[in-house]
Amino acid sequence: MYLTLYVGTLTLHMLLMHYVLAGSAWVAWDSIASAFKSKPATPSVTTALLQDWLPFALGGAITAGVAPLLFVQILYQREFYTANLLLFHRWMSILPILIVAFYLLYLQKSPWLNQRLPSLKPWLWMMILFCFLFVGYSWTENHLLSLQNQDLWTRFFADREIFFARMEIPLRLSVWFSGAFSTMCLILSWQINVQNSVKSIENSATNKDLKISQPSNLAEVGLISILMTITFSVGYYITLAEDTRRVLVGGLAFPY
Repeated sequence: MYLTLYVGTLTLHMLLMHYVLAGSAWVAWDSIASAFKSKPATPSVTTALLQDWLPFALGGAITAGVAPLLFVQILYQREFYTANLLLFHRWMSILPILIVAFYLLYLQKSPWLNQRLPSLKPWLWMMILFCFLFVGYSWTENHLLSLQNQDLWTRFFADREIFFARMEIPLRLSVWFSGAFSTMCLILSWQINVQNSVKSIENSATNKDLKISQPSNLAEVGLISILMTITFSVGYYITLAEDTRRVLVGGLAFPY
């Protein structure tokens, strides 16, 4: 029961988290590319939507993450709390970093910044993206450390190590990061369709066609994202222990 509740609530959190992670990377890239142009370009439809919705999406991702966090403590218990203790300082830094990212997302929407310091926007978005990447890295590292045995935990604590370095960490992070773009592209397509429906109702009396065209690169980015996710998933699967691989392809994991 707890496993099913965990997977269900995690899926809801994942949808919003993917939108935030891939969306911030998308806008950061677009902002950096615009900074090198001779004339300031008008933000694209996708960038404008992301800039407007990312603060709300982050709030939704944080609140939707409460339920799976509670269930994961029930499922892992000793492993979860041990990893938290071993990475205590950096684990606790997740909260202030998320707060910084939350307010930076609202700062990038402010007229004051756009009018007086527009040159700071690429740096601002790079900082926002760094915050989200750090949170993802910390969660990944914490989880993989929790799966280790007592001997490694004792050695890790005695040596006062700060970082838990394993090959699985970049592979697991790559799975989440690459997979985030396909989810973001799908949600953006829905948003554009909803906006077009609203515009159609508002302009039906004037017989004007003011629909937003669906950006063609959304489908391309989504497909590339899916292919990269499959590739990284295979690589991550190979690094897993044999008993873990048996669970993933066994009957218990089949419904999920």
